[in-house]
Amino acid sequence: CGKIISEKVTFYIKKEFENIKSSFQPHLAIIQVGDLVPSNVYVRKKMEMAKNLKFVCSLRKWDRNTSESQIINCIEQLNHDPKICGIMLQLPLDSECHPDPLNCLNAIKTEKDIEGLNCENSALLGYGRVDRAYIPCTSAAALSIVELAGWEVDGLNIVVVGNGITAGRFLSFKYI
Repeated sequence: CGKIISEKVTFYIKKEFENIKSSFQPHLAIIQVGDLVPSNVYVRKKMEMAKNLKFVCSLRKWDRNTSESQIINCIEQLNHDPKICGIMLQLPLDSECHPDPLNCLNAIKTEKDIEGLNCENSALLGYGRVDRAYIPCTSAAALSIVELAGWEVDGLNIVVVGNGITAGRFLSFKYI
């Protein structure tokens, strides 16, 4: 089911992008701190998908000695770069300096927070303002699978396992 959704979404994005390609070049900036294998795989997959979609994708990879202020400075530069339309901060932050992920996420402008993980996006989602916020990718994928499978969950008692910022929290907001 997930592969079918991925193919449909990829096809849809390619088609939509062809309509606006002449005037707009999407550019995703990814920030990664450290060298965790799962993070490397995730970032590589994102970069491959961006290439497949003919988007620009740039990686700012920092070593394990990176401080919170260095990460936030990088984010602020990306926030002010008009060519960058989306910023993704790869979590967890694998740094010996122990930067606070929430402080770093909150430094991302809400309109560039494509994963919907900063506090403003979370608050908008918590108040049901889906029209003004980005839905975290994992939550959106779970909802797409439910929709594609034809399951009707409104009005049912459901269990959301986990309350992480990338999946469970938004799904809990949605189905409270």
